[in-house]
Parts: sequence; C-alpha cells; structure tokens
Amino acid sequence: MVVYCWTLWSTLFEYFPPARSNYLSEKYLNQKKEGMDMDKIPILQEGSSEDRKQLAVYCSKDAYLPQQLLDKLDGLTNEVRRAQQLCMPWNIFLWRAAEKDRNRSLQKIVKQGRILG
Repeated sequence: MVVYCWTLWSTLFEYFPPARSNYLSEKYLNQKKEGMDMDKIPILQEGSSEDRKQLAVYCSKDAYLPQQLLDKLDGLTNEVRRAQQLCMPWNIFLWRAAEKDRNRSLQKIVKQGRILG
C-alpha cells in the first residue's frame, strides 16, 4: 500500500507540480511536513537509538501525510471514478487534465501579451 501511495503521490507531482506536499498538508491538514536534509539520513541511520528514532519519525510522517491527504480530499476515488466514466486509463485521464490546465495557462499568458500566439 505504501509503495502504491508513493507511486500515486509522485504521479500527482508529475502532472500537477504546484501541488507540493508541505503546502497541501498545511492547507488541508494543518500539519507541517518534517524538515530534514537528505545528507543527514545516512548519518542518522548509523547514529544512536535516538538518532534512528528521529529518522523513523521523519519517514513515518513523510509516508503518512500523502495517505491522509488522499483520504481527506477523497482524491483517488474521485479521479478513478471520473476516468472509469470516460472509459480511459487513470494515467491518461491525469495527463489530459494536466494538458487542459497548461493550455488554459498558455491562453492566459497570450491574452496578457507576454508571448505572441
């Protein structure tokens, strides 16, 4: 389940880059993601039991927040249901939704005169 959620989460980041986990966690769950420098992970793994506990808390929260967000926003259920109604694979459905967002953004930029259309 954790691997599936991580795959789902990374897919959402691929198609919707502005949706960062810390921002979404603060907005919808009133929780902050634990901050840790990636270079500290190997050091903490080989450190004391307190260091490993700190690393375990970081990893647990980092894995649990996406699941809480999916539950709270009921995102997976809604997206899968819409894809099923359209008789298309879920990843293609996400790609088409992201493409529509990019097209709307591009149209807005052209209307503002920032680029020539």
